[in-house]
Amino acid sequence: MYEWPESQRAHFYEIFMRSEKTDEKGKTSTIYQPFTEDEATLQQALDLVKQMRVFNPKMRIQVILDSPSGQKMTAVYRRELKRRMPGSPDVPMYRNGALRELFDLESEDQVDALTDQIFLNERQNRSEFTSYTLRFCKPEESEDVFKDGELNIVLSSSGMCDVGPIVPHLVRELPRSDSTIVLTGYAAPETVGGKLRVASRTVKNSVSESLNLGGTEITTSNIKAKVEDLGGYYSGHADCDGLVEFVFRREGNETSSKPACRVFINHGDDKMRQALAQSIQQRSDRGASTDCALAGIELPTSASAWFDLDRDQWMPDEPLSAQDDMHSMLLKLVLEQRRTNDLLTELLRLQKLPKATPNNFTKPK
Repeated sequence: MYEWPESQRAHFYEIFMRSEKTDEKGKTSTIYQPFTEDEATLQQALDLVKQMRVFNPKMRIQVILDSPSGQKMTAVYRRELKRRMPGSPDVPMYRNGALRELFDLESEDQVDALTDQIFLNERQNRSEFTSYTLRFCKPEESEDVFKDGELNIVLSSSGMCDVGPIVPHLVRELPRSDSTIVLTGYAAPETVGGKLRVASRTVKNSVSESLNLGGTEITTSNIKAKVEDLGGYYSGHADCDGLVEFVFRREGNETSSKPACRVFINHGDDKMRQALAQSIQQRSDRGASTDCALAGIELPTSASAWFDLDRDQWMPDEPLSAQDDMHSMLLKLVLEQRRTNDLLTELLRLQKLPKATPNNFTKPK
């Protein structure tokens, strides 16, 4: 119903009234009933309900985790979710205590069993409409894994979409109109993730950027998938206030003075780095007695620059020696070799795909 036009939703609320219903267990649910039971109103109500999306019974949803570190952390997450407060066996240490009531379970042990089922790749039947399962896989395995689900949700590590397991998934899904790419973290403007973020905010085909995805070139104007940017809402890092608090906060109840700290802001866009530096300086200017002292704020502009903490100053750049030049060239050679190996691996994968025949193609309309 949320996908209906506003006028259609308004028509729905003209016919149906909302009320609350409490079952014998005391659980409350929302129901909608026609205001009147005359034949004309009931027919309008029936017509509206028929327009609602009809879900296939037991739609198979797969949550596919393609991230080596993510798969390892999932095991840690599953274990720690079951940890209890010392001396309180019924009080979870990290898990939200409201989960038991939300899932209509009687004990925390039952919540433990549910989380085990979710994280141990057991299919869950949480409603009469859908079932879902968590799958661990690698990009080369995903084609076979995808066949087991009617709706697939892929969680993959990205490296700002330039490198990592996400790249093969993007190559496959970006040209598909029935796919949605969700960006959930920071990506620098010059990266694939940054360019996808810009594409999600601009009118389609108005600005075209070239994306290099592991040797495959895709322009943003040719992207058919829907791109959604949730990076501003689902970051794993602290926000500005949290970072400032981290800089100045004293541990425990210490009252003795500490050496003044020097802050280096290395990552992020220049505009954002400068804004964070300004927030840190403003906090320092207040001179609260409970805050650590600030020796200075540095915004490095060169990745090769060095700061001497003993002299409290930046070191001048030294000319590269012949040995340094050779080391740099060898490093570039190794990186190019890795890129070549990746391309060869992709070429071998493509050679294993079924060969195209005239029957594989559909005549364009």
